[in-house]
Amino acid sequence: MIPDVLADAGGVTLSYFEWVQNRSGQQWPLEDIHQKHKDKMVSAFSQTWELAEENNYSLREAT
Repeated sequence: MIPDVLADAGGVTLSYFEWVQNRSGQQWPLEDIHQKHKDKMVSAFSQTWELAEENNYSLREAT
């Protein structure tokens, strides 16, 4: 199960990407947004999993 903190971060990350685009007057291709989002979320999950494994934490505690 994915911890709520990590799952909620997906929407926050997309909101941040939208904010960056609006502030810079850019519009990124949808494929780029999907790839950036995937990269961020996979990295966040991997770091959370690693921390949980190393310290015998639950995934929730690791987030």
